[in-house]
Amino acid sequence: ALLIYFRDYERSHQTRGNKICHSFGMPLVIMSGLGLLAQVQFFSSLSNSIFRVDLGLALLLFAAFFTFRIDAKVAIPFNLTLYFIYLVLHYSEWSIKYF
Repeated sequence: ALLIYFRDYERSHQTRGNKICHSFGMPLVIMSGLGLLAQVQFFSSLSNSIFRVDLGLALLLFAAFFTFRIDAKVAIPFNLTLYFIYLVLHYSEWSIKYF
């Protein structure tokens, strides 16, 4: 059922304008979401550790699981790119600490 959804999605997103819009818009949306969620930290005693737990990490792990289920060839570069973006945003200065 999931592959049927993605095939339909692919067919409806083949116009030139849509591809241009997505090539700029989607990375901005992903970076914004990951950046925001990477700042919501849990267990603030680990906040200076490389093992910091935050919502960005949770989203990254979910995306990795989801994309590997669909296509491993696409998932590897996609997840490496997401992880790089996450690390950059993970070590930015501004943060909100919970717990």
